[in-house]
Amino acid sequence: MHKRGLLAQHGLSIFIEAMGEKGITSVLMDTGSSPEVIAHNLEVMGLDLRRTDAIFLSHGHYDHCGGLLQVLKAIGRPVPIIAHPRAFDPKFVIKPSIRFVGSPFKISEIEAAGGIPILVYNPFQMAEGIIPSVEVKREAEFERIDGFWTIEDGRFMEDHMPDDQALFLELENKGLVILTGCAHSGIVNLAMHAKRLQTSKPIYAIIGGFHLSEANDDRIAKTVEEIRRLNIQFVAPCHCTGIRALSQLMEAFGNRCMALRTGDVMSL
Repeated sequence: MHKRGLLAQHGLSIFIEAMGEKGITSVLMDTGSSPEVIAHNLEVMGLDLRRTDAIFLSHGHYDHCGGLLQVLKAIGRPVPIIAHPRAFDPKFVIKPSIRFVGSPFKISEIEAAGGIPILVYNPFQMAEGIIPSVEVKREAEFERIDGFWTIEDGRFMEDHMPDDQALFLELENKGLVILTGCAHSGIVNLAMHAKRLQTSKPIYAIIGGFHLSEANDDRIAKTVEEIRRLNIQFVAPCHCTGIRALSQLMEAFGNRCMALRTGDVMSL
């Protein structure tokens, strides 16, 4: 289902409603790039964030946390914000000159707005059947992180994005759904990480940004092949996936691939 009148920009925000034995849990994953756009889209979609139980930040880039203070205002009460401890490190790109791409807000500003930061390295069950991946082991040699920079101990150095993570959702009778913001750590690495954490459950779907827009043809081909090898039933790419990767995923998966757009609503 899709609704008209929405605004689209480079960014990502996904509202999740999960039904468990004890009722519905509502989690907002990421908050887009800007307060103006997320406020507009919330109004158009008629989405009331006051029922949000927690906010999950996939990583610390502006296009995933730029609307955070606006979201906290809409929620109107203290709410947990789950992220990696390195999510609020300074973050930069050099394209063609140095540019800041990290969170526009300090942790102190987030706390003042009602956010309760939960910054942890270890995976835990944040709700029934919902587990953050936290730090992802990098195994697939063709999945590399290039072009990002940070400051550590007074040194300007490459940012290998340890804060990049995903949400793992357990679907009864289907398996795991991987919800990813950008998959900077690699979509295949994320899938293998999910299988390590939940060894008895197959991966049913991967939804979100695959971060392949600037990948070469070889990496895209290997990524598609690995997703097929892992017997993943459904993929819904968006955001930073890129048109070349999207085309190959649609060719490989057919009607089991859905290109997500702003305002799409899915039921799994």
